[in-house]
Amino acid sequence: MTGATGATGLTGATGATGLTGATGVTGPTGSLGATGPTIIFNNAVFQPMGELTATGDPTLLETVYNNNPANIQLNPDSLGITLLPDSYYYVSYSIRVAVPLAVTGDIKCELLVLLDNEVQRLCAIEQQTLAPGGVAPGEFTMAASGLISTEANTTLSLTSSYVLENPVAAPSFNEGFSSITIVQIM
Repeated sequence: MTGATGATGLTGATGATGLTGATGVTGPTGSLGATGPTIIFNNAVFQPMGELTATGDPTLLETVYNNNPANIQLNPDSLGITLLPDSYYYVSYSIRVAVPLAVTGDIKCELLVLLDNEVQRLCAIEQQTLAPGGVAPGEFTMAASGLISTEANTTLSLTSSYVLENPVAAPSFNEGFSSITIVQIM
């Protein structure tokens, strides 16, 4: 006959850690994440130069900034901007017009954006009564913005015209406070 089992003894010390096992097989690739934001790269800023014309002639332009002249290109005559075909562009302008201080009375101005000589829906028409005094006597701002689409190679231009009640000298663009911004959307 076997006698009764004795009491369990104390647990011994833990042994050393064994070697690391082999790396397992790589799991399947996960699904592609959402596309991140697109940086707007095709944009340019131009400023009008000189005087407005009474006859609606194209406005002389100068490049202020252009980060991709291949896609938004000032023409050699500085009277137009060539845009890529089959694209959409956001065009915005804020033009400060300065009338000589000797001029008083009414002035009517019109700024038109044209694509290949066709008027776009980005026009500004302003009528002001000029008088001495004030913060910026003889100056006012005209602004417009919107989307345009191009088909074939397209030339964008800006024309200006004015009617002055008491003409002494032609109004001019205040170049430091005038800009035309063009951003290619797609």
